[in-house]
Amino acid sequence: MASGAQDWTGRTDIIRQTLAELTTRIKYGAIQRYRLSGVGGLGWSTVFDASGKGIIYGGYFNTNKSAAYARITIDGTITTLPTFALQNTTGLIKTNQDLSIITKYDDAGKNFTCAFMGGITFETQYKMELYFPAAGTLYNYGLLYALV
Repeated sequence: MASGAQDWTGRTDIIRQTLAELTTRIKYGAIQRYRLSGVGGLGWSTVFDASGKGIIYGGYFNTNKSAAYARITIDGTITTLPTFALQNTTGLIKTNQDLSIITKYDDAGKNFTCAFMGGITFETQYKMELYFPAAGTLYNYGLLYALV
């Protein structure tokens, strides 16, 4: 009968290893909830802008226009997400397909919702902008995040 530690248990000797990079887990602050609702005009509108280090746990965007979409800036890199109509057409309905997934597409009731992927970290900035295709666009936006 074998004795001692299991095969997967072992000692780590950091001094003898040659690692290109050693990453330790960042200790984030308390989780924060951000919500915003309103009526957007034609064009881009900044709905959230955080500076510093942090993590996004998840969020959502809801509107009454299928041609609306979002733009996320993470540490200076801009990513434009597809419109609700394009997300519906291409089937972006599963997690890990894009930064957002469509969770509701109701053309008759004019109710379009997408969820934002969690686990996104940022070092200097996380900014969310929404594009409203027409004046009078209704929207709801929510985000769960934490800063260092």
